[in-house]
Amino acid sequence: MQEFYKNKKELILPCILGAIYLLYIILTWGKWGNIIADCFREIIIPDALLQGKVLYSDITCMYPPLAYQVNAVLFKLFGTSLNVLYLAGITCSAVILSLLYVITKKYSSTNTAFITVLSVMGIFTFRTIHLNSASWFFPYSYSFLYAFTACFAAFYFYLRYSETQNKNYLYLSSLLTGLSAAFKLDLILFALVPIGTAIKNRSLKDVLISVLCFFAPTLATYAIWLANGGSVELLKQQTNFLINFAKAPSVIEYNKLVLVQSINKYSLNVLSFSGTAFLYQITALTIFTGIILFINSKIKNKFFKGLLLLIAFLAGYIFIIQNIAVSHYKMNVHHNMAFLPYVLIYAALGILALRSEKHDFTYKEKFYLITTLSAFLMSYRIWAAVFISSIGNWIAILYWLALVYLLLEIMPELLPKLKESVYTKFVAIVLLLYTFSFTTLYYTNAANMKIPVISSKGTLYGGNYTKTINQTIKYISDNVSKDKTVLVADEGLVFNYLTDRKTNLKYYALIPHIIDTLGEAKVIEDLSANLPDYVLITNNSYINVGYFGKDYAKNLLEFFEKKYDELCTISENDGLEIRVLKLKD
Repeated sequence: MQEFYKNKKELILPCILGAIYLLYIILTWGKWGNIIADCFREIIIPDALLQGKVLYSDITCMYPPLAYQVNAVLFKLFGTSLNVLYLAGITCSAVILSLLYVITKKYSSTNTAFITVLSVMGIFTFRTIHLNSASWFFPYSYSFLYAFTACFAAFYFYLRYSETQNKNYLYLSSLLTGLSAAFKLDLILFALVPIGTAIKNRSLKDVLISVLCFFAPTLATYAIWLANGGSVELLKQQTNFLINFAKAPSVIEYNKLVLVQSINKYSLNVLSFSGTAFLYQITALTIFTGIILFINSKIKNKFFKGLLLLIAFLAGYIFIIQNIAVSHYKMNVHHNMAFLPYVLIYAALGILALRSEKHDFTYKEKFYLITTLSAFLMSYRIWAAVFISSIGNWIAILYWLALVYLLLEIMPELLPKLKESVYTKFVAIVLLLYTFSFTTLYYTNAANMKIPVISSKGTLYGGNYTKTINQTIKYISDNVSKDKTVLVADEGLVFNYLTDRKTNLKYYALIPHIIDTLGEAKVIEDLSANLPDYVLITNNSYINVGYFGKDYAKNLLEFFEKKYDELCTISENDGLEIRVLKLKD
């Protein structure tokens, strides 16, 4: 068996990763995304485009058109279904993980590639925290998922160019970076890598082709948008909307919480917590692993060696992971990657200092430096504090790749006196235990999401709050005719989608960001001209702001209460309450 494993390891390890990926998809199917917030926008908007609606005119949206155009094409080909979006997310995730494996395998060993991808799956890909909107399979924004997939592919082809000097790879990297920017601008700084390299080559041809490749996807996207009812005037209006959106007080406060862009008191607090949490767990796992490996080295019998490792692993899993890791991270899991950029930049500076005179970087050091630089460029919006509850759930995988590579490949190279075989096994075990702490937490949360949302349009599961969602869907289906419009405040497009009731596409989400951007008076004026037949008001608390009609939009709530009769309040005593209002005759 051992000989078979050695001969077939190159095939066995990727198959194990693939099997784990498929198994977890099966175990968590429909337990992704946020049922109330954001995610259902990603199905309503492309569906509206297929019905002839125009983005930025009929539909309020802050994202570029491309992701919605792609999803509209998918719906046209395969039908408007949650499963279509699920499979799009699963496909993108598979592409990212496959590229990650190929990249790591190219610059390291099969074992390092296996540990890297397995840990990324366990820490990032399978994240199913309650009401999570940073899911890889049903995200809050397919714009960002597609953007990151394209940018990560651009990173791969840039590495291929660095290795082969084949300029076609450089152009392809520029094209994919441009595709990423066309989906969403968050990762645009990575364009400095392929285009900067083209400039460094001192070839006008390289620069022109790279720049053209970069801008081509955006030009094509907006050409399609213009052909489908867009206009230059609408583009100007959208630009003003985005400028005002960025200045909205609630957006500024939100960015302080989840998109920290500079070092300030808050990000330093996050960094302090993150570093302490990481050291707390890693220290426990390291001491545990060291003791077990020491005892194991004294045992001669292979059977008893294996038995000890099995028992020790189970003990570590149950006591260290369950009692230390899960309890420590349960309420603050989104903070714990903030330490990564700082660790990696110090390591990069150390490598640069060691090689400062001759710049004779090794093959592995070059890869580490390119990876770390790329991670910083891709994460400029959150570089001061990487949260894996938001866009950091994708971006941080490049940081994580650099960290695993630093520990398993660079350190043994820089410090040859390390007993590499013992050291790498030791670090590998610690990393895997650390990974399983996340997987345990995620699966525990997924297991608690066991109440299905009753629908013929795809499978959804949630916690106890799902009882109220089901009751609301039933109420709308039984009492609201299909020609009536339903608007949900603050948001809840799930009700529109699953009941086939239309909404006001300009104000499908009465969240603080939109109301702050447009002004409450403007929202009331527009709604007065096109009053929805029904309004549902949830007691959903918007992050860092509060409740609709209580902490914000008080005039809008008063407007609704004057124009509408309240029919009932739907609640199954699960924490969610939904008031149902009907337009007065």
